[in-house]
Parts: sequence; C-alpha cells; structure tokens
Amino acid sequence: MHLYWALSRAKLVIIFIAVLAFLLTENPVAHAATSITAYPVPTASSQPNTLILGPDGNFWFPEVTGDKIGKITPTGIITEYPLTPGSKPAQMAIGPDGNVWFTEIDSNKIGRITLSGIITEYDIPTPAAEPAWISAGPDGNIWFTKRSGGVGKIAMDGTITEYQTPNGMPGRITAGPDGNVWFTNNGYFISGPDTIVKITPSGTTTEYVIGSGVSPTSIIAGPDDNIWFTETDADKIGKLTPSGVLTEYDVPSDTASYPYGLRIGPDDIMWFSEFGSHEIGTITTSGIITEYHVDIDTMNNPFPEEFVLMPGNVLWYASAPFNQITVLRDWGPTDSVTTPTPTPVSNPSTTSSSPPSPTVVTGASSAKQPSVSQKLYDDNFYTSPVVSPTKLSILPAVPSSSESDSPSTPNIKTQDAQHLTNNFRPSKLIGVLLALVAVGLLFLLLRHQRRT
Repeated sequence: MHLYWALSRAKLVIIFIAVLAFLLTENPVAHAATSITAYPVPTASSQPNTLILGPDGNFWFPEVTGDKIGKITPTGIITEYPLTPGSKPAQMAIGPDGNVWFTEIDSNKIGRITLSGIITEYDIPTPAAEPAWISAGPDGNIWFTKRSGGVGKIAMDGTITEYQTPNGMPGRITAGPDGNVWFTNNGYFISGPDTIVKITPSGTTTEYVIGSGVSPTSIIAGPDDNIWFTETDADKIGKLTPSGVLTEYDVPSDTASYPYGLRIGPDDIMWFSEFGSHEIGTITTSGIITEYHVDIDTMNNPFPEEFVLMPGNVLWYASAPFNQITVLRDWGPTDSVTTPTPTPVSNPSTTSSSPPSPTVVTGASSAKQPSVSQKLYDDNFYTSPVVSPTKLSILPAVPSSSESDSPSTPNIKTQDAQHLTNNFRPSKLIGVLLALVAVGLLFLLLRHQRRT
C-alpha cells in the first residue's frame, strides 16, 4: 500500500512538472492565427517585385520578367496588361494625373497606364539609362532615378529632362515637404560614402553624407515634414531635416535585422519591415520604435519586405520568388518590443549640432564626370538638360484573356503565429529543461514499476 501511494505521488509530481513546463514554453500572450492568402500571378515566373495602391482602390504591380503590368482587386481578381517583350518594368508610382507610371529598365522607357488599361511609353533620350525607381514630384512631374547615374523627370505631356547628380548609384526617390525631390545614393560602387541627395525642380543638387556601408534604402517624406529613410546594413532608421540635420535611431532587434521597406500607414505612423529578424516595426516622429514579430515559414511563404498597409493592419505585398501577391492578416500588433531612446546624430563623423556640410551640384550644367561604375554618356548630358518632346503613339493594351475577367484561384494558408516580446525568452529555456526532467522522472518511474 505504501508503495502504491508513493508511486501515485510520483506521478502527480511528474504531471505537475509537465504542466509547468508547458506553461513556461507557451507564449504568455494568446496565440493569433495568422492568415496568409496567396494569389498566384497567372503568367508563370513573371516576378512581381513591388505593389502600390491605385486611386481606383486596386493594387498595381509590375511583372519584371513577364513584361506585363498587373492589377489585382481587393477580392483577388487579377488583370494583366502586356508590354513590348523585353521591357522589364521595374517600379511604379501614381502620377498627378491619376494614372500609374512605371519604369522599363531594359527598354529604356517611362510608361504610363490609365486605370482602364491604356498604355503610353516614352523613350528616354540617354541610351541605356536603366530607369529604376520612380515617384511623383512636388512640381507636377514624375521623377525617376537611373541606375547608370543621374535622375530624370517627365512632364504629363511626355517631355523628359535629365540631370546629372553626384557620383554613386541613385536609388529610391520621393517628393520632399520642401518642394524638392530627395533620393538615396549608394556609394558602394565607387568606394565612396552613402548619401541622401536633394534636387530642386530646376536641377540643383545638394548631397548629405550619411556614412559608409549603411545602405540607405527606402525613403519617404514623413508626417513631420522631414525626410525618413531606412539604413539597411546599419540597422537604423534615419531622419534628415530639409536643412540637413541628421538623426539616426537604432533598431532594437538583434543585429542584422535589416530594416528595408518604409511606409506611412493609415494612422500616419511610419511602418517598416525587417527581413532579417522577421519583424514589422513602427517609428513615431519622436523616434520611438515598436517591433512586432511575425512568425512566417519563409520556406513556403514570402516575408513582406515592401508592403502596402491597409486598415486593420492588413499587409499586401508582391513576391517575385514566389510569383504571387500575398495578403497577411491577423499577424498583430498584439505584442511588441519598444525602445524610447533615439540616438540623435548631427553628422556621423562629428558631434557638432550644425547640419553636415552639403555638396552642391548645379543641375546638368556642372562638368562633373561619371564614376568608373557608371556608363559613359555623350558630353551634352553634362552640359545641358536633355529634353525630349517626342512621345510614342498611344496604344491600348490588351488584357490577358485567360485571367482578366475571373479571379485568380487563391491559395489560402493559415498557420499559428506567436507574437514574441523578444527572439529569446529565458522562461522558454526553463520550460524545456523542466520537460526533460519530467521525461526522465517518468522513465525512472516506469523502470521501478517493472522491477516491482
């Protein structure tokens, strides 16, 4: 009888340890089922690489290798509009005329598509300019950067003007709150510093040095009338006033969080993605960062590097490797890590409170020569703006007949997502150890029972 009660008490102890281990390993915040809806793009291997919200309430995206412009409704109906083969559409922006404008990196054109699908293409005068990023400017024009160096603008009538800019590779571009245009400039290819460049509508550029190897990526005009950008390789969010005062905020996650896409959400809060740590973060204009962990099986689902944030924290984004448009729901925010301590920096190399000394280049009238990593151009490019009043004829694009009138069959996946306060919790380790102890005790108890 005494042995029976001893064994019963031992079983109760083991059960208690097992329950305690389960509670410790569980996330203290209730689980939420993250809903992932994937809409396959009808054209195989078309590589949709970005997505924007149009004024018609639909989402528009370029199909880089599919040479098409895609449109998807909020209910998942996809329409594709074909371009000339070999165009390679890269990036998109909504123009002041309410149409969708896009770059064609291989055909060296700027394209425009109306909401009804009428496409017009405009040749860029400089050969092999490689137009990449594009944005509506504050002057009523569309501005774009060229991977070969320099920027350009196109008026609504198709007139293109190109400007020389400081050496480096121009990247993302945005309209500033000061009536100028701002863009990132990567100095890696010329072994120089990374910079943020401001260009006036007439072409005068001012360059602000951010640092070496920081990789400024996304850039936007914030709700506080400052310029905000991600520093992907430095794990920071940067802010630059129109006068050039720089402030940097450390992302609180572990190193290699890689902040990437930066957007203003419906709540006027700035949101950014961290594809290294699989988190979505917010940053206020005072520099307070909050991060939300998103548990996504990235072997089978893409992580949102660039995204459109809709009400209810619904994320829409395109994925080139998976050839799909993805909608992420119920991922958060429910739990977070917050840092209230920004790191203001006037200049990465000095502690003075004055703005960093800018480098000023006046439009295309400067005699500055291209770097070795840039393609060489005719000397006229560096002496006067290049204006092209010629546009191609307007031709209606024919939507893809196979998928234009019917919804693309969605692939809906639901998986359990944990919203962690950190990537590591000591309680989880303790829970695992207690579980091992419970297993060991159960093994010893069973051996004792067999012997008796």
